[in-house]
Amino acid sequence: MTKKPQMKELNLAFRGNLIQLNKKAITKLVQHHMAHTTWDIMDVHNYHKNGNGWSGIGYNFWIGFDGTIYVGRGFNQGAHCLGYNDTTIGIGYQGHFDKQQMTDAQLKAGIALNAWLIGQLPNVQASDIVGHGDLGNTACPGKNFRMSELKKGVSNGAVEAPNQQVGSETVTNGSIVDYLNSIGKDASFSARKKYATEYGIDNYKGSANQNLELLHKMREGKPKASYIGKRVESKHNGQLRFYNKPSWSDKYVAGYLKEGYGFPDIVDKVKVGKGYQYKVKNSKGHIYYVTASKKYVRVE
Repeated sequence: MTKKPQMKELNLAFRGNLIQLNKKAITKLVQHHMAHTTWDIMDVHNYHKNGNGWSGIGYNFWIGFDGTIYVGRGFNQGAHCLGYNDTTIGIGYQGHFDKQQMTDAQLKAGIALNAWLIGQLPNVQASDIVGHGDLGNTACPGKNFRMSELKKGVSNGAVEAPNQQVGSETVTNGSIVDYLNSIGKDASFSARKKYATEYGIDNYKGSANQNLELLHKMREGKPKASYIGKRVESKHNGQLRFYNKPSWSDKYVAGYLKEGYGFPDIVDKVKVGKGYQYKVKNSKGHIYYVTASKKYVRVE
């Protein structure tokens, strides 16, 4: 029996009680893409739950760009293939495979997961791996889904753990390069060096550790700007206006700052007209806006 691949359990909150599947009744393993270029498992879970009104994510399992396998509904009835949800397992893959390429890491993870599932389900074999479009009127899982490679890998027993390690300048499968390509960003060394600076990684040389750190930070979201959470105060020799909404209009002036006075917490920086303002919070948690010009304020 194929060894169970590593999976992540996120303890997703579902609405209502899920219905346990009868493993002997399962006849197909249905492969899907979400048809969205960036959404991860939490985005899909929230959309299926709050947008579609379902119990939660419809897929039984989910595979991210980097090959990480997540448990969705597991061996409970899914909501992924109309008319077949009680006799199939649905596997969702991050990405839009009419617009993007399926990553090598996803292929490896898909082979490992489907092979393991076949070992758990007595009436399923490699020929029962199908795309959503084989059972319904849809283009899912997209023209770039690597179905033949997936089936061949499962049939030949070519099962290996998805490579989630990141190499150096010649990074390999499941790497920062794979990830950047999958989301349509420039993956060249010069581009990665720029991203590294934005995410606070100094002296980027493309080492394995630096690439792993960059991949982790980019998957977490936008970089935290250096001014977030810091104090901003007026250095203007006079009264500096602050506002109760992002505006330069007199009618939205909330008050004035004397030199040396300010706000303890910068929340964000926003563009207002041709300039920028800091979105700030005072000690009571009230939100205001003040110029971000270095001519008038300092950040500490």
